[in-house]
Formats: sequence, C-alpha cells, structure tokens
Amino acid sequence: MAATATDKYGNTSQNVNDAGRVVIVDTISPTITVEYSDADRVVGKTSYYNNDVVVTFIVNEANFFAEDVNVSVSKDGGKSHALKTSWKNLTTDVHVGTCTLSGDGDYVITVNYTDRSSNQMKTYTSHVLTIDTILPVIDVAYRNTNVINTLIDNEEQERQYFADTQTAVVTVTEHNFNAEEVEFSIVAKDVMGTELDVDRLHMKAEWEEGANEDTHVAVITYPGDANYTFDVAYTDLATNVAKDYEPDYFTVDNTTPVNLTTEYSTSLLDTILETITFGFYNAKVNVTLTAEDETSGIHEFK
Repeated sequence: MAATATDKYGNTSQNVNDAGRVVIVDTISPTITVEYSDADRVVGKTSYYNNDVVVTFIVNEANFFAEDVNVSVSKDGGKSHALKTSWKNLTTDVHVGTCTLSGDGDYVITVNYTDRSSNQMKTYTSHVLTIDTILPVIDVAYRNTNVINTLIDNEEQERQYFADTQTAVVTVTEHNFNAEEVEFSIVAKDVMGTELDVDRLHMKAEWEEGANEDTHVAVITYPGDANYTFDVAYTDLATNVAKDYEPDYFTVDNTTPVNLTTEYSTSLLDTILETITFGFYNAKVNVTLTAEDETSGIHEFK
C-alpha cells in the first residue's frame, strides 16, 4: 500500500510505501469439534475406558496459530494443567490437534482459543473421561467357622456342613462400582437334589462402604436349612472383569433327624430252633435302624 497527503495549498507529502505489510480483516470467531477414541462404556455423562484415550481437536479458523490454542486438563477434580497437543493443517481453514490421556483417573478437558483478530472461540469443556485399567477384586469371608463335617456330596463336590446359621461377608474392591451389577448365583437344594425356594432361605443386606471408598461390602445370611451353592461375578463400569470366583458348597442344617426307628428280625428256622432247644440256640438277629433328614441325610448311627 502506498499513500501521499496533499494540503489545501497544494503541498504534497513524501510518498509512503508500506510494501510487504499484510492487512487482515477477520470478524469470524474460531469454532471447534472434539472427537474421542471409542469408549468401552458410557454411563450417564461419563465415558469409561480401560486403556488410553486419544483426543482429536478440529478447529475451523482462517488465521490459525497453534500456540494460541490453550488445551488444559484436570484429573480427579484437581487443578488444570496444559495438555501437550500436536497440530497439523489439513487446509487453510481446518486444523487438527491430537493428544493422549494415560493413567487411571477421571479427566476433564478444557479448550480456550482467541485468534489474532481478538475473535474468541466459545470455551469447550468435555464430559468426564474415566480411565480404569484395574480389575475388580472379590473376597468372601464366612463368619461361622464351626465346620461339623466336610464330605463329598451327591454332585461330587466337597461340601462343608454347619449346624447353625451361616453368614457370608462379600467385599468387592473397585473404584468405579455399581452395586446393581454384581451377579450373585445362590442355589439351595434338599438332600434329594430338588431345588428349594432360595429367596425364602437367605437374606442379603444392602451394600455399604467398607474400609475406604473403593471397598464395598454386602452381608448375606443363611438361616434356612439347605444345601447351598454360592457364586459371584462382577464387571466394573470400564468393563474390567474380576477374576473368576470358585463356587462355595456348604450346608446349613439346624434340624435334628426325625422318625428314628429300630426293628429286630429273626428267620423262621431260627425261631423254631430256639424254641425246641429251650433257648440254648443262639439265633441271629438283624437290627434295622431308620431315620429321616431332609437336608443333610443320615451320615451315621451311634
């Protein structure tokens, strides 16, 4: 651009040449679109991942300078800090930045950008991005340790027998926990293997927080007589699967056997011989003992 100035008396100034200077008129604010690698699961407004998260920023701006884009991240509600981002230009107006989130935690990303013409982009704030790579841990402890017997049952499983109520304390250690998704499998049978109404035979308390916010405890009480099989499984919100839990086999039997009877028998010949020998013949006697137990069955007679 070149210019001269002339006053009203015809005096003309020296020619001023501004060669090389570029004047940009920009009244359009930058815009941004953000994309994420596929989440393993989305619950509410939180995306869960069991690995790193790749974040892609797409900025539309004609006069773009990557150093003017402020990308920051906060972890677990802490203070925000700059997030290293690599940029490349797809076209004059389209610019793509990428970054990676690594390490377990809850992340929130914020992007601010004002171009060189002072046009301000609307601040971008992400939803919560949770990375969780740790498997849940399941532990079951039984309060009644007075084992009366340990036997192989009719299904060839080693089973422990208890003469009183059993109580199980189930603990799941997991940061991203949903109690409703813990899968319990509890089966109750009688001595013949017929399934019983298990809901009438046990009680499960509500989940409570354990020693810290990552431990969750449920207490299951078994007052009813039955042969129980217990199993439990859990997959967390980031789809991490807990190690397979080996089923427990135990019996609660509070009831004594019933209908105990004793029968004695001798053969007809033995009876005749004993009669004609005036009782000096030692006849054999068969003794039959019978009893009933609907839960444990009869183990022995004394």
